[in-house]
Amino acid sequence: MVRQIKIRLNSAVARSFFVFVICLVVGMFSYRVVRIAWASNQIESLDRDRVSAAIRIDELDPRLHDRAGVLDLYGGQFQPESAVREFRRAVDLNPRVADYWANLGQACFITGDFLCAERAYEQSVAAAPLNPRFLNDLAMFELATDDVQDALPRVNRLLEIDSAAEDSVLTDCLRTVSPELLWKSVIHDQEKMSVRMRFLQILSTNGMGDSAQRFWMDFAASHPVLTLKDVESYLSLLEGNRDYGKLIRVWQDLESLKATGMPPRAEGNLVTNADFQQAPSNLGMDWHIRSEQYLDTQIAESSRGNALQLVFTVPHNAEHESAFQFIPVAPGKSYELRARARSEGITSDSGPRLRVVDPVCNECVNANSDAITGSTDWRELSVRFTAAPATQLVRVSVWRPRGRSFPTDIHGQFWLDGVSLRPLD
Repeated sequence: MVRQIKIRLNSAVARSFFVFVICLVVGMFSYRVVRIAWASNQIESLDRDRVSAAIRIDELDPRLHDRAGVLDLYGGQFQPESAVREFRRAVDLNPRVADYWANLGQACFITGDFLCAERAYEQSVAAAPLNPRFLNDLAMFELATDDVQDALPRVNRLLEIDSAAEDSVLTDCLRTVSPELLWKSVIHDQEKMSVRMRFLQILSTNGMGDSAQRFWMDFAASHPVLTLKDVESYLSLLEGNRDYGKLIRVWQDLESLKATGMPPRAEGNLVTNADFQQAPSNLGMDWHIRSEQYLDTQIAESSRGNALQLVFTVPHNAEHESAFQFIPVAPGKSYELRARARSEGITSDSGPRLRVVDPVCNECVNANSDAITGSTDWRELSVRFTAAPATQLVRVSVWRPRGRSFPTDIHGQFWLDGVSLRPLD
């Protein structure tokens, strides 16, 4: 009887002890899980002390070491040596993460350990070969340490795979590499036309327009296959800078190269796209059409084929010059500008007319034809002028000045075609 009671007591104690052990294990495991979860949450923390506490809890998490290094490098206290140690620990724990290697490279560079920095940047590229950011870091490091021979092939590759990096990469390169070397080693043979044009733009906007023009001439001499669209950005920059001499040269090169998309020009006629058979490109020596309030300017069909059409949609009195073209001329030479035009219901006394000016010196060349008002059939407009000694190009346009006498408001439609500019002698 006594033995039976003892067994039951022992059985009860055993069960209690077992439950206690299970609860203890579960409690310890839960505590550990909670601590690790808390530590993991410190990966984005801005508090270096909290990150240090997290590392003590989970020393094997490379993300925490990387975060500690970032805070040592860019946080409130600048501690690059500590950052190097933390980044080294991160790459030791997980060498497959390119960001860890790139961060180590930056820290080593700051501390002056260039061998460490070079290896780290190379490892970041090896870990993420298709990510241009790491290739850029390596190339910029090599440029900063005068390792131009290794840097330029990487720059070339970077420009090929990352269009968004063109501006920053080219600008950074020009801080350490001469334009001539960069052109010869990278830009001239670049597969992407946008890189070449962006390079010329950057040079032009930084006071090296003459160098840009030399490089363009060198490129054009290689007889590349081009489209007008390829050179759009460079043409627009030259026009915006009023650098008309270079604009003329680039346009003439495009004509010689028979670039795709170039507007037609008849023999002996200096006006391109004289009959508006091709949609204006708004570039170079082609027609430019711009939007103006209360005026609709477009290419439309007429009884003679395509024509430039101006529709004054709301009666008003304002100056308009919504269609124009730049045309090279010879200094001191005389010319005649002619076109065919008709009108329908032009109400103002000041109707549309042909105008020719020197855009650099309006006083040097400034002439216009008779105006067209009312409703007329096709008729000829013409104006003669002589280019001044310094004039290298003129702007031919359809111009409507403000009305000065009643009726001043303009309304109605106007058509123009058959534009020509020819020397008189």
